[in-house]
Amino acid sequence: ATKLPSYWLPATPAAAILVSRSASLLSLKIRQNSVIWIFTFFILFGLAMAFSFSSIWLDLIKDPEMPNLAFDIKTSGLLIKIRIIFSLMILLMFCLLISKNSWSILYLQITFLLGQFLFMPNIRNLADISRQLPIREISNKIINNRINKEPLVMVGIRKPSLNFYSRQIVFYESNAPAGLINIKERFETDKRSSSVDQPNYDSETFLVVIDKYSKEKDHWKTLKYSELGSYGIYDLLRVKKTDLEKYVKYLSKNGIISNWREYKSEKF
Repeated sequence: ATKLPSYWLPATPAAAILVSRSASLLSLKIRQNSVIWIFTFFILFGLAMAFSFSSIWLDLIKDPEMPNLAFDIKTSGLLIKIRIIFSLMILLMFCLLISKNSWSILYLQITFLLGQFLFMPNIRNLADISRQLPIREISNKIINNRINKEPLVMVGIRKPSLNFYSRQIVFYESNAPAGLINIKERFETDKRSSSVDQPNYDSETFLVVIDKYSKEKDHWKTLKYSELGSYGIYDLLRVKKTDLEKYVKYLSKNGIISNWREYKSEKF
């Protein structure tokens, strides 16, 4: 839901132009069509070679949200399917190129479509398990363990889908020391509610979803909290407001000041 407006909708006009352009290619002369086919052939051949040597470059993927992505791809069998599909497509293209059939572009598009059904479900499943499954699981944990409508904070990596799955107001903050001061001040002056969630800002505790990289910061190691669960790279913590206030006083004495009023924070 969060990807549709920013990813697909702007691409729709361009996709329509490409589809129309592909249809117009059917009326081209064989000579012109052959030039396009040769160019397409080399593109697909390059992609096939890239996937053939994927065991080399997959380890170069360093996504903090999906640290095990390369391993998951290798063990899923997805690469074998993709290699087979691209090999068959190259063979088909070569045969159609020799036949000089004016409808060959259409045949290739049908092959592309069939390939989508073979490996796209695996790709979506891998992406879901790596990125969204931990958020869904931690959201269920929040729903089942929330006490007295305590406020919810997400520190570090920001996932708007947490708001969607948990159906709760989420305060997003950075993992910098100033973020702790921001949390305290926002609970006091940035009180928000919605038709589906009315957090109790007088609650003695609040919940924190934090990624493992942010959790390793010195100020989060110092702050007292209780751990409620770990899901992927995210941990669910419960923090007492009294412990937060004590540590905020320490940070303030050391010259750390809040900065949440200086930027337009995301509000969900």
